[in-house]
Amino acid sequence: MITILYVMEDMNYTVEFQVRGMLGAKEWDRVKAEKRDHLTQKIKSKIEDFCQLMDSKIDSCRLLVEDIQIVNGNPTEEILNTAKDINADMIVMGSYGYNALLDALIGGTTKKVVKNSEIPVLVVKLPRE
Repeated sequence: MITILYVMEDMNYTVEFQVRGMLGAKEWDRVKAEKRDHLTQKIKSKIEDFCQLMDSKIDSCRLLVEDIQIVNGNPTEEILNTAKDINADMIVMGSYGYNALLDALIGGTTKKVVKNSEIPVLVVKLPRE
């Protein structure tokens, strides 16, 4: 079974405090919930599109996705912790692979996960849209 995890990086505390102050706590919570719902629907739509393409090749494609989780936090930590919590056999990540120099200077979530994971990590090069 497949668990899809989408990690939203935490906002800088000061920025979030200011936005919450401008919008009010209730409205800010509504906006964040709306964003989560939008992301969940977008992920489900992409799964549906993929399953339609694979319909003749993968029986019951839609049943392969067990869970969709959208969480806030440090992406590397959340990916590694979730993999451990669900006893994952493998982590699959997409990467745009910008260039070697940029990756060496900045690093990236994918690089950190590969380095720190106790289970295999499959990195799939994503197309630039």
